[in-house]
Amino acid sequence: MNKSNYEKYKDLKSEFDYEYRGFNMGQVMAMDLAQFVYGSNNKNYLPKIYNYLFKIINLDQFNDLINENKPLYTYVTKRDDYYELVKDYMVKIGDNCDIICLNDLESKKNFNLKGLFTSLWFCFKIEHISVLQKLYLSFMCSYYKNLIDYLLALDVVIPSKYVAFNSSTRLETLLTLYFNMKNVETFSLQHGFDYLKKPLPINIINFENITASNVLCWGQYTIEQMVKFGVDRDRLVLFGNPKYDLIQYIHKPKIRKVLVALSRVLFEDGNIKLIDIISKLSNIKFELKLHPSLDSHKYYKISENFSNISVVTNKKTVKELLRNHKYDLALTYNTTVHYEAFVNGKLSFGYDFESDGAKLFEKFADDRELKKLILKYENLENDKINNEIENFAQYTLGINKLSNL
Repeated sequence: MNKSNYEKYKDLKSEFDYEYRGFNMGQVMAMDLAQFVYGSNNKNYLPKIYNYLFKIINLDQFNDLINENKPLYTYVTKRDDYYELVKDYMVKIGDNCDIICLNDLESKKNFNLKGLFTSLWFCFKIEHISVLQKLYLSFMCSYYKNLIDYLLALDVVIPSKYVAFNSSTRLETLLTLYFNMKNVETFSLQHGFDYLKKPLPINIINFENITASNVLCWGQYTIEQMVKFGVDRDRLVLFGNPKYDLIQYIHKPKIRKVLVALSRVLFEDGNIKLIDIISKLSNIKFELKLHPSLDSHKYYKISENFSNISVVTNKKTVKELLRNHKYDLALTYNTTVHYEAFVNGKLSFGYDFESDGAKLFEKFADDRELKKLILKYENLENDKINNEIENFAQYTLGINKLSNL
């Protein structure tokens, strides 16, 4: 019987289930190991080997940014929406401090063979992978050991608490484990919706490799999913989505123009099938909002084949688009826009590609089901629509306030 990618990942991670100077190497390397198995970086071994061997993150620079006995907040990917989300958490928690983007830290030259030979000896015993893959894992393991040595050699400034955007991946994992050792209370932030589906996607690492003492969750739905996966309930805090404190009252729509929020490139097959579905509703105009990872030229070319489909060309944010009165409905695929739509006054239906089990307000799998949903909500009373939305928003986002009519 063939193993799933998740099972292969767990097997490989178990090979690194040992401690190096108090740090579990499997936890520290988890995201890199997951990407290795799931195949999202398998074409980049040689450049990554070079970086692992000759470069290291400048932790002195990071240490200079920490304020003693004050909260420390970090995030990794330099995106405005990520920064704003962390800031919203900080405000709701009641803290006031700088937010450090770890990707802004410079790398510096480093060549240290101290941990390489033991890593080579260890990794070359792993079976069923190529020599190049064994070298890659060896240099990866050696890099993280050097990073641990570097961190432990520093006189690290100790914050009052550490809040990581995601304590399950890379440097934020390492920092979370370090501050746990120093008895600093640590937190990890829900920043999207992960859920149990088969086969388990790479994102499940956000459940599987949590290192923070506390996880701030938006709604009861996320808590139930995490507990079902096996996360200790005592670590999960029902916090609510800090970006929103109420949902907008939605009036019964007459659907003529629809905003379609597509998923990232990893889920491109679903994007293409969704476009095929909406092309069959010729009496409705659809505008595609592309995920930043998508090739815009490709989608412009696709849209040219259909008279009722175009691509959003302006630089407006999703929030600005949702608040635009020209759209009567949002269709979404594997994106938090599905939930944000209600907060910004739009009804939202989710594309249920391959019935993956996502918690959606209403879902459709083909054009027939989409037509039925449109007809249903065009004929429902306003209060009925909004009661359903309020219950959904409370369960998923932790929002239980409805705006005035």
